[in-house]
Amino acid sequence: PPSPSARSLPPPSQWPTRPLFFRFAPHTANHTRSLMINPPVKRRKADLFRTRGSGGSLRSGSMILMDTARSLRRSVTAMLMGERPRDEEGAGQTACDERREPHDESSHHERNSRGIESFSNNLFSGRCVIRVVNAPSLDMGECEEGYVYVDSEDYFKGKRRTMQVIMQGQFRHRTPFSEVLTGQAFDRPPALPPQWALNLGLSIVRSLNPSIQENLTQQDACVGGRYILSPLIATAQTVHIAHGPSASDSPTSGERIMPPRLLGACDVPEQTTLLGGMFASGQVPQGRRKKHFQRPENLSGHFFEPDLIYTFDFYQHLFLPSTCEFDLGFYKLDVSRYLNRQPIESMAIWGLPKQLQGNTSQDHGNGHTARRRRDSQHQQHEQQYFWRIQIWHEKLLL
Repeated sequence: PPSPSARSLPPPSQWPTRPLFFRFAPHTANHTRSLMINPPVKRRKADLFRTRGSGGSLRSGSMILMDTARSLRRSVTAMLMGERPRDEEGAGQTACDERREPHDESSHHERNSRGIESFSNNLFSGRCVIRVVNAPSLDMGECEEGYVYVDSEDYFKGKRRTMQVIMQGQFRHRTPFSEVLTGQAFDRPPALPPQWALNLGLSIVRSLNPSIQENLTQQDACVGGRYILSPLIATAQTVHIAHGPSASDSPTSGERIMPPRLLGACDVPEQTTLLGGMFASGQVPQGRRKKHFQRPENLSGHFFEPDLIYTFDFYQHLFLPSTCEFDLGFYKLDVSRYLNRQPIESMAIWGLPKQLQGNTSQDHGNGHTARRRRDSQHQQHEQQYFWRIQIWHEKLLL
């Protein structure tokens, strides 16, 4: 039978990015519609001309409009004079420019760009951007004169990465670092792969993050399924902490730290100055931050503050969303057969998953009453999540 989370899915024929379908899990956000992946980015044609000359790329099929003589002349003059292009997306940079308007007054261009998905719930309010390699994009449509849309191909060029999820927003409550976890939590037990494959997969994950907590084989696992989780602050590839609109604190330099842009073929810069202590210098690299917080004792005394804006960049190269496979290096394992018709997730949860009352997979009461009881229990369970994005592949419904 389909999993509870699959009941409200539209048929694959209606998926705009088939064979993939991204959405927030029911009851975890203010909408569950299809999330856009590989967002188109609006760039000035003159700046695009400059970017292509410095090693950028264009995807065939992108809308290329003829530059006017004036914009072409400005572009050539800028190259000859060595001027910085007026590209709002920071083309050619390795990290997104932090200098921008406050979060609640972000630029008109980015605030209204397709591909930035806003959401909110009782624990977190923010927005996200999703990129997937070798996956279809939605139609870019027309662009105003003087601009052109390009897609996410620039981001993946020269990288092994297969997916990126950026989360940016504010926590609604002061929450200890130790209680905000990320990973996978299954609503019902998955069909585990052969023991050698499971051990190999877990060894790879542990080598990347020794702080994981996993329960994949015990019969008394909570939530009727299994989980593999680790502290969010020790797992995100990049963490950027900025002042929010109401933040009163300032870094030692006296300058406000602004949140980074979400669009453009660039990486989110590591910025943890506002954590204070060893991080106050602003010189702690992401690898050291991850290793530091992989020790449980180092999580103590740190909190996600509601008056700050957090940006988490999750990118990886092991899971291949377009084929629903896990790359073991020498072998690509199709994980759809082991997930028990459940999606892969990008999520953050408050503490370990709570156990649902009773065995929801064997509830034989009155059909309508039993379904309402199961739905109510799942809704209470989903209220633990700061965000929970489901990554569906049509193979999971077979």
